[in-house]
Amino acid sequence: MTMNYTVDFVVTQDWVNGFEGAIALTNTSALALEDWTLEFTADFEITSLWDARIVSRNGDRYTIEFADYNPDLSPGETITFGFIGIPGSTGITSPTDFSLNGNPLGENNAPSLFVADAEITEGDSGITYLNFLVTLDRASTDVVTVDFETVNGTALAGEDYSAQSGTLSFAVGETSKTVQVAIDGDTQVEPDETLQLRLSNASGAAIADAQGTGTITNDDTNVGSVLSSVLTGQSGQSDVFSFTWNWGSNTTIENFDPTEDTIDLRPFWFPSTNEFTIQDTGNGSVLIDIPSNNQTVTIADITADRLIIGENLLYQPDNNGGGTLPPSENSFELVGYEDAQGDALQITLDRGVSSLTLNFDGDASDLRLSTNNGAVIEATLNPLGDGTSEILLDGLDAGRASLQIENVATGEVRFVGVRIRNEDGTLPNASDYVTVGSVSEDSAADLNFWQDFGEGLANKRVDSRYIYLNGGPLNNPFNPDPSTPIGWRSWGDGNRVRSYIEESMKLGMTPTFVWYNIPDGGESYTTNLLHIQSNDYMRGYFEDLKFALDEIVTVAGDETVSTILEPDFLGYLAQNSGSLPQDISAQTSAIYELGILDSSVDPLFDNSVRGLVQAINYTISKYAPNVEFGWQFNLWASPAGGFTNVGIPGKGIVHLTETLGFEEGKQAIIDEAVAIADYYKQAGVLSYGADFISIDKYGLDGAAASAGAAADPQDSIWFWNHDLWKNYLLLVETLHAETDKPVTLWQLPVGRINGSQAENPYSPDGVFPDLLNVATQYEDSAGTFFFGDTFIVDDPERLDYFSQNRWQDTGVSVEGNVITWAPNFEDVAVAGVDNVLFGAGVGISTDGVGDPPTDGYWWISQVQEYYASLNTQLPSF
Repeated sequence: MTMNYTVDFVVTQDWVNGFEGAIALTNTSALALEDWTLEFTADFEITSLWDARIVSRNGDRYTIEFADYNPDLSPGETITFGFIGIPGSTGITSPTDFSLNGNPLGENNAPSLFVADAEITEGDSGITYLNFLVTLDRASTDVVTVDFETVNGTALAGEDYSAQSGTLSFAVGETSKTVQVAIDGDTQVEPDETLQLRLSNASGAAIADAQGTGTITNDDTNVGSVLSSVLTGQSGQSDVFSFTWNWGSNTTIENFDPTEDTIDLRPFWFPSTNEFTIQDTGNGSVLIDIPSNNQTVTIADITADRLIIGENLLYQPDNNGGGTLPPSENSFELVGYEDAQGDALQITLDRGVSSLTLNFDGDASDLRLSTNNGAVIEATLNPLGDGTSEILLDGLDAGRASLQIENVATGEVRFVGVRIRNEDGTLPNASDYVTVGSVSEDSAADLNFWQDFGEGLANKRVDSRYIYLNGGPLNNPFNPDPSTPIGWRSWGDGNRVRSYIEESMKLGMTPTFVWYNIPDGGESYTTNLLHIQSNDYMRGYFEDLKFALDEIVTVAGDETVSTILEPDFLGYLAQNSGSLPQDISAQTSAIYELGILDSSVDPLFDNSVRGLVQAINYTISKYAPNVEFGWQFNLWASPAGGFTNVGIPGKGIVHLTETLGFEEGKQAIIDEAVAIADYYKQAGVLSYGADFISIDKYGLDGAAASAGAAADPQDSIWFWNHDLWKNYLLLVETLHAETDKPVTLWQLPVGRINGSQAENPYSPDGVFPDLLNVATQYEDSAGTFFFGDTFIVDDPERLDYFSQNRWQDTGVSVEGNVITWAPNFEDVAVAGVDNVLFGAGVGISTDGVGDPPTDGYWWISQVQEYYASLNTQLPSF
């Protein structure tokens, strides 16, 4: 059988010793494929893999096959699997020589579409054209069509270029088309600008490269011999010093004399900054506006301590007139709160006003204070002189926040977490509102995102963030190359735990770990069973668990750390084993052999899955009392003896109202949830201090997870309408009632339904653009359901689907093609949920964090809107 398919590879996270990648496999043919197997060549080593499994590795040639739950590829369907690879940082190249079930990519398959990057020099006036070349990798025997549109980057449509959109049609045998974008010339001094040309909705071909970047090269850095914007020094000051620029080409102007020399500011001009400030401690600040080309600004007296553009330090002389470097890191000292490294992560205070002493090597007028949670703290600065200032920190309500201390002259910033105690003096560990969290690495992009405090909807506050500790134990007997360790401890050993806790505490967020180590490279029922029944594997597993707990206690102290335990593990057993947890063997005894537990002092847990779960719970409670933990429940985990026996997975438990009728389907959801809860309870998940249960949705956005879902979601598995989300809450509420534990919802997608009318604080027009339904920009309805939105739907099939309201929910309204879903956090709380964690589960998912997030900041702005809705009734903890 000839298969037409595409393969997409992305790097989702990258660090020094390794990286996280994902491969998306799409069936572009009209034929279904059973039991898929993908081969490829890679110059990196895969150390851990999920949602598929490694069949073999011969040199640099890998053979990967389906997991137990995704063996088939329907026409148009995409399956994504993720992995950890080494090395990272440099040398990561895309796998090559793909072959699907013996069919090499590019042979007997649909042709692939590519769009090349383009570049044009702007010109001083008139129109020039940026030409994007769109090509097929080979001629097709059928007509090929593809939609295209331009998308703003730093260049803006209507101001810098003329927007283009339409459909390209390749005749039989034709392999290239050109899209011309008109560029408006000007003489404005600015950096080079960018825009994108994006492809979508291909017919007769697969989109291998969905986006090309166009660069508009600015040619106005010199206009003849005339300097367009200059700053000329004319003071009697004769100090000679160096002038170092902190961006661009790092140009250094040596031996600058303000009585004679001229600084050309144009190469360092940024469109977002039109103010040049010279700060003078004796005479205050002089604000200079350089409005346009060919203008010279002269300052009569330069006696500045520093010259800055925006918040970027350009020059700071020392007392002798020579240039000095900005202060070193940690020049802010909070007296009485510094740790052994001289850097307090977090301070804990009572409600009301507290006085903190800040030692600062600089001018107090340059200090700025801000917070990401104004409902919890308010900070003001009182300079005392001699490098000392007083911070008056008003604890408004119990909770967590981050205090940002900034030197605007040097750009140095420090973040310190603040905990405000309850009125009775206890720590703030529970809230009376549903808390919100996000997936987040400790990458520069993610940390920059969270550290960008803003006003109103442009703030970046969440209650918690989570990360994976996965990949199996450091001492893994199934590692094919023991000389190269695999798993989370091979990524800097304990630094992944330590750094994550430290950065979370500084940001006022609860650190959460997803502990996912019963599998290693790839997860399946067979793999999990092999591992838990191996004494050597479980010895490594328990060693790593104890290591992680010790690191958590050492770094976090009494700060709460949350942990979600072993997603999918018990679900596989429930679905496939045909046995109760107490009847499935597991090498629990390994924990006693290591001395982590002592049978003469601690309970003796038997060698079964139930004993294993109990031993894990007991060990966490014994060694890390600050850890709140719970086990993951799966939607598809209905045991073989479940009440309805309707065949889960398949289309899924929430769709039972569609297959069985509305009322009968709701009852079936309840019955299945009872059966799932019973299996997990027999596995011991509620034992020894378990704090919550966790329930997933799906790590991939609905429009990506089901073929054709974006165009017509009626038959999709994961692109849910309001009724299906209500079904989901019915399932959640039942699991909550059966376990009597609060619920953490985990790995909810961050995509939204297109046509959103939500206010966009990041765009001048205040509108969020539609997601393109390409990799990292897929629609989902999770965000729309939880946060609420009004959205416009023009397509009749989508309008009918998203208008459905068999639950007769008063929060759903439809007027013509305008649909409104009210926020649903009240119903979420009624269902027993106290924490909702959003985030991309695989690399091609829509991402709500990063620099910038691929969802265009929609998700994070809706989180801030949710918090704002709580202001009339501030949270009490």
